[in-house]
Amino acid sequence: MSVIAVLESNLAGNGALVIQAAKLKGYKTLFVCGNKAEYANAVINPIDFADEVAVVDSYDIAKLLAFFQSYPDTVDAVMAFDDFRMIQAAIINQFLNLPHAPAVEALLTVRFKHLLREKLNNTAYSIGFTRLAGNSTAHQALLKYPCVIKPVDESGSIGVKVCHSKSESDEAIDYILSLPKYNGRGFSVSKDILVEEFITGEEYSAELVWDCENEDWRLLGVTQKFVTPPPFCVEKAHIFPYADGSEFSEQVSLHANRILEHVGLRNTFVHMEFKFSDGRFDVIEINPRLGGDMIIELMKNAKGYDAAGLMLEANINHPLSIENTDEQGDAAAIVYITDSRGGHITDITVESDGDIFSRINIFSLPKTLNGLRSSEDRLGYVILNKDRYQQIELRVNALLDGNGFNITQSALS
Repeated sequence: MSVIAVLESNLAGNGALVIQAAKLKGYKTLFVCGNKAEYANAVINPIDFADEVAVVDSYDIAKLLAFFQSYPDTVDAVMAFDDFRMIQAAIINQFLNLPHAPAVEALLTVRFKHLLREKLNNTAYSIGFTRLAGNSTAHQALLKYPCVIKPVDESGSIGVKVCHSKSESDEAIDYILSLPKYNGRGFSVSKDILVEEFITGEEYSAELVWDCENEDWRLLGVTQKFVTPPPFCVEKAHIFPYADGSEFSEQVSLHANRILEHVGLRNTFVHMEFKFSDGRFDVIEINPRLGGDMIIELMKNAKGYDAAGLMLEANINHPLSIENTDEQGDAAAIVYITDSRGGHITDITVESDGDIFSRINIFSLPKTLNGLRSSEDRLGYVILNKDRYQQIELRVNALLDGNGFNITQSALS
């Protein structure tokens, strides 16, 4: 029996969803992870669904290759779902001579933010950038303002800040350099820093999947993002899909295909963050995986898309199973519970109004915050049932205005 191997997962459970999709197609499933206990509190635990679980250090490519060298079954694909194991999965696929796996070079380009900027340099999609080595005298650099400062290899908006002065950029650089050596997923962050030209405009993401029959990327929809003002630009809500079937989405598909062809990426799923205004398309990041922040649940609710199943089909070079019978104009949304004031949060209540919410999730409390700097400072979320886009937009804006969330703070004892 052929095997689909899943190398780690994000804690939202995307790996588990692909394992379920693979089993429905008749595959044996293998979950490879460094620490099974890490998934005890995952939204969906892949260990509960995989036919076989192997414990291997997923950051050690030599140990991974040795494991797959001796693995007795035929592996059709090795898939990864967090930003920190993409390259390992690609190297294993290459080692196993799997002909349709995403190329290592392309995944490396989109994994490290400075490599993507270098690849897009001297194209219609280039923007000004500078890379600062983590051990350099970064504070002495002559930067142009406004700029965006971010780690080259982190995710979740950690350490990302828009800066308008040297004092702000010094603070941003100090913050990145002060981050722990290992992040929450055990990844050793390089502390190298990317300084980018700041691009104005509204932020969106494109959800795309490789279509082997047409040899191009199929746009499943655009996600509208509601982001805090600078300097930290934390995503507070998403609506999917935005401007479905419009000239806007057609142009997004055109630009996204051009960029992905230039990068050389194929045979996977892509969550591409971008800004598009005044005819200029600026890519922010390319993530060769399912979108985080519960976007794939919005895709399912609004349009019936099985994003995990589609990513699997792209990785094994199978025709896409897309059956979209939902009426045009429907949308779904997620709104994150946040508190920009900072402080010691002890309790949160959500005022439920009929059947508006399909899910409410409050993260573990109490929690002490120093403002709203990244996605790690969010306190929970609500997912809205699908409705016409105009109604969804009204509800999202009302929630973002504070109508519906009661957040209790107390002094630290």
